Amino acid sequence: MRQENRKIYYLMRYSCLSLLLVFLIGKGLLYAQEAGEVVDDWSPPQLTAVSVISSNANTSYAKAGDTVWVYFTADEPIDPAGVSVKIQGQGAALYRNKDNQTLSNYIVMDNGGAEGLVSFSISNYRDSAGNEGSTVSAVTNGSSITFDRTEPNISISSIEVTGGNVVPNYFNSTNTGIAITVPIANDPSIVNSSFEILAKVNGNDAGSLGSYTVASSDLGSNKTLQAKNNNDLGNFGDGNSITFYGKITDVAGNSATGDESSFSILVDKSVPKIGNKRIYSSSVDPAKAGLGDTVFVEFTASEKVAIVDATIGGQPIDGHEDLSDLTSRVWRLMTGAGKEDILSFSLAGGDVAGNMSAATSTVFDGSKVEFSRGGLSILLTRITSNGSYGDTLSKPGDEITVEITS
Repeated sequence: MRQENRKIYYLMRYSCLSLLLVFLIGKGLLYAQEAGEVVDDWSPPQLTAVSVISSNANTSYAKAGDTVWVYFTADEPIDPAGVSVKIQGQGAALYRNKDNQTLSNYIVMDNGGAEGLVSFSISNYRDSAGNEGSTVSAVTNGSSITFDRTEPNISISSIEVTGGNVVPNYFNSTNTGIAITVPIANDPSIVNSSFEILAKVNGNDAGSLGSYTVASSDLGSNKTLQAKNNNDLGNFGDGNSITFYGKITDVAGNSATGDESSFSILVDKSVPKIGNKRIYSSSVDPAKAGLGDTVFVEFTASEKVAIVDATIGGQPIDGHEDLSDLTSRVWRLMTGAGKEDILSFSLAGGDVAGNMSAATSTVFDGSKVEFSRGGLSILLTRITSNGSYGDTLSKPGDEITVEITS
């Protein structure tokens, strides 16, 4: 009887203990670590490592379409099903789970999010005893992601031909390069980014003129650059019209193509050819010139001559005029400058693009002009008649001829 009562006592005692253990476990105050061992756990889990990273080539930036991850590690296993991770206020999907202790969640950035530093939060994470950790919204390693979904802008304000005889809007045989001016926006996102200048020939893509890097000091100013490639636009072919446009990519990888320039450069490297030349004077004798007479050098050319570089008698010319599309002449009003002699001349002609011919100084017809400060010297005069009574008599209707030899 005593032995049966003792069994009842033991059964009641262990039953009460079992009920108490069940109660405490249900309250999250105890958990079974091993069979037959009960551990007291009042401590919530803590996140010991938290970081963010982007799929962007620059992992500190993200653009629309990039993936952003939050990685975190707890100091003890947690229930992954209950963890709430939000990035930019959007629920993030589970990406990886290692031993219920190291996890990562992600979202794909779209065009609707706010630009700037990417925010996140990790909450509702519990250990196996049911203890809930505090919400975490900061990294432990200094990492950050800046979201940038805005395309940068690029335009070309001017193109200047360089080297040689510069004529606006032309690239001639004397030119050696071009300078491109690009207004740089006051946009910090393009610092250390690159842009490229490209050319089009008659509206068709023709190649790059070079790539350039934006420095912080460039922001809000005009940046003038020398072409690195194809700086001799003549490589694109004589007679072709060249326009320009730019491409730019910011540090987040957003890229944009600028508008084609409204201005163009015409390639003209053909040098005009000077043809027939002759020299003559305004004097009654075109082979003679005195003070106050005008001496002309007339010439033809393979194309219209817009500019001339010429001298007559070693002195600069006074003017140039077109007689027809391909025939022109230069002149000099004779003064006391220069020596008395057969007048020499030198002539080079240039077209509208600034291409200059070689200087020439020969005539095609043997013409020449002799300059004398005293003018003509009359050596002999003779007057004759065609009258029927001899050349010394005349009547009304007869022709009188005066011959002057100078």
